[in-house]
Amino acid sequence: MKNMRIKGMMLFLMTALLFFPVKAEAVGILDTTKEVTLTISCKDGDRGIANAGFEIYQIGGITEAAEIIPNAAFDGRLPKLRELSGSEWRDLTQELCQLTQGENLAPVDSGYTDENGMLRFPQDGKKLEQGLYLIVGGSARQNGYSYTLSSCLVFLPSEDAERKNWNYEVIVCPKFTKTDIPVTPPVTPPEEPEIPVVPREEPEIPTQPQKPEETIEIPKTGDHACLPLWISLCGVCAAQMVGLFLYKRKNRRM
Repeated sequence: MKNMRIKGMMLFLMTALLFFPVKAEAVGILDTTKEVTLTISCKDGDRGIANAGFEIYQIGGITEAAEIIPNAAFDGRLPKLRELSGSEWRDLTQELCQLTQGENLAPVDSGYTDENGMLRFPQDGKKLEQGLYLIVGGSARQNGYSYTLSSCLVFLPSEDAERKNWNYEVIVCPKFTKTDIPVTPPVTPPEEPEIPVVPREEPEIPTQPQKPEETIEIPKTGDHACLPLWISLCGVCAAQMVGLFLYKRKNRRM
């Protein structure tokens, strides 16, 4: 009889545990004074995706009770985050991405992954405040592939349920889609047909017929007959005059 009572008590306790589970131990107290960091790791297998651009936006701050207080640009746009399902988180992420683009909001920080596919925030001496952040992924081209990085939401700090504390150095591995970059064959310009070169014939210039030489006859104005005779007579006369001159000169001296 006593054994029957013990068995009944054990059955009652087991039934009570099934219907009234013990509340899990809560995560430790949030230290709002600690600095937070965000590291993005983009890997395709063992190879890092380099030059992938990311922008981060602070959606809201966080209290010691781990409650999110939306920033002014997102006030009234956040539902109860702890009640969202996986698909509802994706819809909220897409809605917030459209809001940041539509309102032309400036990101808190931005950068590109290094050759190992790693990117750490904050950059250039900046400081990240604790809260809820939107990570907007960009794209990258590498080794014949095109990568499109997905956007996501992340808490800084985030809960570490296994260790039952807060993780102030958060590492995120965004999802991505990978497509082949089509190889465009080189375009060979069509060969131009060879145009035969026809030698240019210069037109012949007609030559003018040469005029026959004209012989101009000079009219005769004197008589050229017996010309030697006249020359001889002139010489004889000249000799007589010279002789006469010499004779007279001689007589004057005497």
